[in-house]
Amino acid sequence: MTAIRKVDQNNEIIPRSAWITVNRACNFRCSGCYAKNTGYGLKQSMSFELSKKIANLVSSLGISRITIIGGEPTLWNNLSNFNKFCIDKGLQTRIVTNAMRFGDDNFWLDYTKSPNTRAGVSIKAFDKKSLKDITGIDSFEFVKKGLQRAISHFKCGVSTVYSTTSASHILNITKFAMDCGAKSISISPCTPRFCNGKVDGAYVVEPVAMTKHLIKIYPKLVEITNGNIVFLMKLPLCLWPDDFVKNLIEENQINTICQLQHRSGIIFDVDGKLMLCNSLFDYPVGKYGVDFFNKKSLIALLNNRKTLDVYDRLTSYPSKKCMNCNRYDVCAGGCPLFWALFDPESLI
Repeated sequence: MTAIRKVDQNNEIIPRSAWITVNRACNFRCSGCYAKNTGYGLKQSMSFELSKKIANLVSSLGISRITIIGGEPTLWNNLSNFNKFCIDKGLQTRIVTNAMRFGDDNFWLDYTKSPNTRAGVSIKAFDKKSLKDITGIDSFEFVKKGLQRAISHFKCGVSTVYSTTSASHILNITKFAMDCGAKSISISPCTPRFCNGKVDGAYVVEPVAMTKHLIKIYPKLVEITNGNIVFLMKLPLCLWPDDFVKNLIEENQINTICQLQHRSGIIFDVDGKLMLCNSLFDYPVGKYGVDFFNKKSLIALLNNRKTLDVYDRLTSYPSKKCMNCNRYDVCAGGCPLFWALFDPESLI
């Protein structure tokens, strides 16, 4: 479901959503991946015991669904056992996956015995060449089989990232997704990544160029998807024509403000570290078993002065122009990661 969401930074922070990063291994090597600096380490994997403890903590917060991310979660050896554990606790699970491993007949048969409740399927390419160029993988038919299985099983849409390597292929990627049976497609801009404390925007498309291109191809995107398209609006709304934004709202084709900006979600790394954004894995605010142990201590950590200062810095007005903007509460000035790369005063 898409939504125009409002910033709410005044109340006590009590998480309403949770993500667990179960591993860092991945069978893709996507250009522009936000997690490239993790090294895709095979040994960076959450233990089953820790995953159960975190699931119990999440459940105690009244959160009923956990989103499982990586790396690539289908490579996590504890996936089936964790899914069974969550089912027994009455927790739903949503897996975010490239679906490649679902192309393996034996793995798929085993997986379907204890699948996740839902899936967020990420699509990277549309043919053998584009898959090789973008992901470094030369197994297109295998990946296609996995995508089709996931989409059919979960009856879901897919997501894709708009980057310098995929921008010229977005229409082809969208058509391929629909041909695979996708119910919809969401397009999200590639955001800057951080490597050794330095910002890297090599695969980020310049915001004005991005908006112009997406507006140009929007009618074709609507035609291909029969209107079942969503823009994950990480850019400030003022970069888009008013009529275009109004139309997206009327057609339910827009999603604004992430969990960081309305301070409603928590993300756990493979070792139990707590992150406010999965792109900021090098900047945790605490760790399970050290800085918090249960619901009470976690909420205390999220609301202490140190953590609130981090939130305040990340979600501050990117430009003075935002301070008096009547759209700011549903825009928040765009994704704060962009402003580590671009000058907001020259764009907003």
